[in-house]
Amino acid sequence: MTPEDIFGGGRKKSKAAKSKLPPQYRNPDTGDEWSGRGRTPGWLASARNPDKFRRFQS
Repeated sequence: MTPEDIFGGGRKKSKAAKSKLPPQYRNPDTGDEWSGRGRTPGWLASARNPDKFRRFQS
């Protein structure tokens, strides 16, 4: 028996395996886009109505 059998094969997930999310918000003035994950950009955080920046209204 090897340590790999006990603790796993040592397979690591690469960052390249993650796919990029499509943008959900767009700033019409600058063209900046945000996927909705991570820190909220300043142009969206300071907006009174962030829904007006949504790309696809549901």
